[in-house]
Amino acid sequence: MKQSYKSLPILLLLSLLIFYSCKNEIKEEKQLTFKEHSISEKVHLFGNDNYPAFNIDLNINLPEDKINYQGLNQAMMKSYFDSLYLPQNSIHENLEVLAQAHISEYRTIEKELELDSTEIGFSYNWEMVENNQILNQNEYFISFMNEIFMYTGGAHGNSIRNHYVYDIKNKELLQAKDILNLDQCEAIIKLQKASAEKAGLFLDEIFMSGFKCESNFYLIKEGIIFHYDQYEIASYADGPIDIFISFTEIAPFLLDEQLAEKLSK
Repeated sequence: MKQSYKSLPILLLLSLLIFYSCKNEIKEEKQLTFKEHSISEKVHLFGNDNYPAFNIDLNINLPEDKINYQGLNQAMMKSYFDSLYLPQNSIHENLEVLAQAHISEYRTIEKELELDSTEIGFSYNWEMVENNQILNQNEYFISFMNEIFMYTGGAHGNSIRNHYVYDIKNKELLQAKDILNLDQCEAIIKLQKASAEKAGLFLDEIFMSGFKCESNFYLIKEGIIFHYDQYEIASYADGPIDIFISFTEIAPFLLDEQLAEKLSK
């Protein structure tokens, strides 16, 4: 009997190891994954393969688990399709509606040109690429981005990136006012400028009014990032700019004192 009592601690230890192993497996199974949905279209002016064309590539990543993450799925769809989003349609049907809307715009060029016009040149080769990307995720928040590249003639195309933060627990997209004390917006902007200069960005006076604190930001484990597209706070040649501010630096302006702790999990 004494010998069986001595084996109890070992049995208890083994039971605990099995329990935590199963717990970790369950946690891994619940890891949120995403599936890409895409569509590509190529349309030539006047339906002639020898004429310029419009190339469209639309790609969107959505949660594979649409039951437990229905709110996130809807938020990502609405942010991607905007006013063209039709909740009753399938994802492929929504992609097709978006593609056709842009194709219709491209076809208006035909009204301005003759079928045999010599003016139909390279600048009528349009291109549109729209993607979304998961930037950071944990059990509390998911940060994601929609990016649109558009070339409609001229010297170069343009890119636009819109960022979003989704609150998993409350099932809603967060706005800056949910995270930051916007009464201190000037101080937050001052912090952004200091961070930009520290990173080596030259700040021209003509772009000073472009700084903001109420939109186009996202969260990562180490802090908050404010995004600016070309021409917002710098020239086109400088490209898109992301300004990082650590949670330590921006702590005085956070409404949730536990935000940094939540993102570290």
